[in-house]
Amino acid sequence: MLNLMDLEDLLRASAYAVGKSKSGIAYKVVDVEKGSSMVVFPNSTKVMTHDGSRSLNEFEAIARVRHPNVVLSRAYLGVV
Repeated sequence: MLNLMDLEDLLRASAYAVGKSKSGIAYKVVDVEKGSSMVVFPNSTKVMTHDGSRSLNEFEAIARVRHPNVVLSRAYLGVV
């Protein structure tokens, strides 16, 4: 399951863009306190249905990807 990050969480971490999709730019984020890496997807309201299911379904599908060259997707950034 994906976690929702807020802007404060993202600003505390080291991040850089790693890809782009219809839902926005994907960022690799390194939690400087824990040293763990994750991919964060900013959630854009322009691609969401009224309940956000389209974006969440896309994020969850990406989170299931397992490949040695792909960082695990563990969170997304909710942006209004």
